[in-house]
Amino acid sequence: KAISVHDVKEIKRLRKELKSTSSVDNFDSSFRRVHYVRYADDFLIGTISSRAYAQQLKQEIKQFLEDELHLRLSEEKTLITHAKNEKAHFLGYLISRRFP
Repeated sequence: KAISVHDVKEIKRLRKELKSTSSVDNFDSSFRRVHYVRYADDFLIGTISSRAYAQQLKQEIKQFLEDELHLRLSEEKTLITHAKNEKAHFLGYLISRRFP
């Protein structure tokens, strides 16, 4: 069957709708978004979550580094900060939120 002009318009409309539809629900209480940046032995992890989850994640990473890679996390350098109020130090830069 040939594709009509109407079908092409409908396909374009559906593609546009699909691109604008989020694949996650940011208000879902079980949703966690985690981003990380690594350079050599330094890394920065950003998460949209509760402080309790950030502390749990830090402990899991610490345990993984010790058990699997035989590395230690520096407690004085490994900090949990809130991006709204504080800046994170990373590779000589101060990292802050992009939006107020």
